[in-house]
Amino acid sequence: MLLNSPFTKVFSTFLFIAAGALTGFAQAPVLYGMTPEGGRNGVGTIFSFNLAGNTEKVLHSFARHGFDGNSPTGSLALDNSTNILYGLTYGGGQDSVGAIISYDPASNFESLVYSFTGPPDGGLPMSNLTWNAGNGLFYGITYGGGGPLSNSGTIISFNPTAPLQDSVLYRFAISPNNSDAARPFGALTYNSATGLYYGLSLEGGDNYLGAIFSFNPATGSENLLYSFTAFEGNTPKGDLVYYPPTGLFYGLTTVGGTFNTGTIFSFDPTTHNEQVVYNFSSSTDAVQAVGNLVYLPASGLFYGVSIAGGIHNWGTIFTFNPATDSENVVFSGNTGTIARPVGNMVYDAGNHLFYGLSSLGGAHSQGTIYSFNPATNGVQVLWSFGADSDGTRPNGSLILLNGPNAINAVNKQDENVNIYPNPSSGAFTVTGLQPGQTVEINNYLGQQISRFTATGLATQQFDISSVANGIYLLQVINADGNTAGFKKMVKTN
Repeated sequence: MLLNSPFTKVFSTFLFIAAGALTGFAQAPVLYGMTPEGGRNGVGTIFSFNLAGNTEKVLHSFARHGFDGNSPTGSLALDNSTNILYGLTYGGGQDSVGAIISYDPASNFESLVYSFTGPPDGGLPMSNLTWNAGNGLFYGITYGGGGPLSNSGTIISFNPTAPLQDSVLYRFAISPNNSDAARPFGALTYNSATGLYYGLSLEGGDNYLGAIFSFNPATGSENLLYSFTAFEGNTPKGDLVYYPPTGLFYGLTTVGGTFNTGTIFSFDPTTHNEQVVYNFSSSTDAVQAVGNLVYLPASGLFYGVSIAGGIHNWGTIFTFNPATDSENVVFSGNTGTIARPVGNMVYDAGNHLFYGLSSLGGAHSQGTIYSFNPATNGVQVLWSFGADSDGTRPNGSLILLNGPNAINAVNKQDENVNIYPNPSSGAFTVTGLQPGQTVEINNYLGQQISRFTATGLATQQFDISSVANGIYLLQVINADGNTAGFKKMVKTN
């Protein structure tokens, strides 16, 4: 179903929503996630876990009928302008091919906001939405739907201010005569240096073993950038993560490589060169790595998980050093603690812990919420899924809200940074900056218009007098490449 609202309408709605931002959450750090199974109806849940009290709560049990989504395999994403969470479900919806759902933590209200219809619309999403704070839109991919002949998936956008609509931006079209990407998986990753989104597909490419592709939101064009091979790793089930010190993306493949147990690879968005930087090597090494790598500046390491391998073959937590291209298994899963860890871990710098999900293990063998201490490599089970009408067998990732230093919350509002005057005629002052940070300004389409390197002074002056009047998003980026936060700013005459 195509979204035909003009940008003027989207823009005016975005102005209205901005006035109500940052009003919904309590201050205690809370983890939110979804399970594809369990709940009152057996088709999944939305849950929360309060870190202050170590308590889990089922917030919503998905329904089997067509007026709700169900069986989500991905994660929730936050619209920072409204503090509402959005997610994709693999099943449910009016046509039983998946849906977009919303959840408001302030009112504890879940809603079906869009039902996928299948070709030519998207269908069967197995991924996460990515919020673009610049234009207020979500971007995502669907595993199925698209072209009626190929049914190989789509790239979509979704406007949360115009529910019951989505916009199919691109339909993957693999065929004997067209080596496009197919069956996209994971989430799209935005790179402000190129203005493009990047993603991975499970199938398609020249070798039908998966691909790396880019999407230009300004032109609606998609490009196949790299085709995986059996020797170099294939079938990626996660996201690309950008590492500014090298200007490279890093990602994981579940199989292939020298030992057919998967790889860690790098990808240069400028040259489109892919390189295997590590081959998972044995049954006690990580096997079938999933999700995306998470970089921890304090250690200089990436952290990831695999669903198999390790001493007991129940999966691993591993590290990867981009300086030396070396990998190390730091925890082996087992049925007594965590088994088959999934998704990617999220880090809370407030207590120096990672948090993650496993699809098996725990007291009921139905999965867990766990913490991982990178200082000791110790794992603690915080919650065992599966009791009563609880969710079971989680398959996505957690999102941490209200953790003031949560690395995964890349769209969070930075309360330490302020802009004045705001609105301005183009010249403005930013306070609260820290050494090594970069100031980036995007328009409401998500396009970068200016980028400034902070000089190390907490208060600095900038000028965008040459740009058109309108709403812009000022992002503050740390030296390690993580977004510290953002502020909306208004440019007037």
